[in-house]
Amino acid sequence: MVFLMVFKPNDCQQLSFDDSFTALTEREKKALEKSWAKIFADEIFLLVRYFLEKCKTTDEVIESLHMIPIASQQTLTVMDRIGNFAVIECNCNYIEVIEPTGNNGFVVATNGFVSQKMTEYNNHAIDNWRSDERYSVAYNALRKNQNHFSAELAGDILSGKHGFMCQYERNKGADTVWSVIYDVKNRKIFRVEGNPSRKKFVEDCRMKFNE
Repeated sequence: MVFLMVFKPNDCQQLSFDDSFTALTEREKKALEKSWAKIFADEIFLLVRYFLEKCKTTDEVIESLHMIPIASQQTLTVMDRIGNFAVIECNCNYIEVIEPTGNNGFVVATNGFVSQKMTEYNNHAIDNWRSDERYSVAYNALRKNQNHFSAELAGDILSGKHGFMCQYERNKGADTVWSVIYDVKNRKIFRVEGNPSRKKFVEDCRMKFNE
């Protein structure tokens, strides 16, 4: 599973990849209130934390989504230890599950909905940071390398070696601030603090996986 976040820097103190969202200092709380991360902490990260604490499989995540209220719209990429995975597009009206097909043993998500039922909820009035182009680049690269999936391939895609992914013009106020690769099969995490087109992924050994 590969996850990439992109956002436009603002005038407030940004929260870094290492920051906690459950035991914040008063200074961090004030920064969060004015930050792009507010909706993530209140809604999206809250959902993700619930799934991590309560669910063991992809099927359990999907089942839980049908039982709890959803206050915002988002895509969630989920993969469990036995190899089942899916992209979930959801909002307060619908939950759409995109699973790998026989011809394509992968799923892709960027900054917008792609399923037929959910595309009408895409907000075309806001900048989606070339979401459609990034989706096509990732999709085509994965399809071309169908039998050669690896953390190295994921890093190459995220760093822009297969086409536009993160090569933003920084003078326009946009950049990728961190990117992470989860190698679920080998229980390894690789991350880069900064834009992966300029910095290298390194293994993050802080998280200990249960056997």
